[in-house]
Amino acid sequence: MEIVTALIAALTSLIVSAVSYLIQQREIDKRLDRMFTDRLYNMRLECYPPAFDVTDQILRRPKPEGIVSEQNLEKIRYDLVDWKKGVVNIAISGKSLMAFRALISALSMGKGLKDRYTDEQIEKIFNCKNQFRKNLRADLGCLYNEEQASTLIQKAKQNFSSNFLK
Repeated sequence: MEIVTALIAALTSLIVSAVSYLIQQREIDKRLDRMFTDRLYNMRLECYPPAFDVTDQILRRPKPEGIVSEQNLEKIRYDLVDWKKGVVNIAISGKSLMAFRALISALSMGKGLKDRYTDEQIEKIFNCKNQFRKNLRADLGCLYNEEQASTLIQKAKQNFSSNFLK
C-alpha cells in the first residue's frame, strides 16, 4: 500500500513538474517573441519615416502636367531604391515590398504622350504611392495589434494557470 501511495505521489509530482515546465517554456517563448517584435517595431520606426518623406514629393500639378516633372519622379525613384537598401530589407513586410515594387514600376514608366504623362499613368503613380504608404502604416499598426492580442492571451493564460494550479 505504501508503494502505491509513493507511486501516486511521484506521478503527481512528475505531472506538476511537467506542467510547470511547459508553462515556463511558453513564457520564455512569449518573451522572445515580444523581444523580436519590439526590435522589428523599432527598426520600422527608424526606417519608415524617410520613405514617407520621399513619397511626399510626389505631387499633383495643374493640367497639362498633372504631376511633378519627369526629372523629379526619377529622383524620387532613385531615392526610394536607395532607401530600401540595408536594414529596410529585413524590416519591410511582404505586402509593403510588393507595393514598393509596384510604385517603382509606376515611377519607371516613360511619358505616355509626347510631352507629358497620360491621366491613367498619373492615377497609377498616385494609387501606387498611396498603397505603399498605407502598407507601411499597416506594418506599424499590425505590430501594435499583435501586441494587444498577445497581452490579452497572456492574461487569459495566467488566469487559467493560476486557477488550474490552485
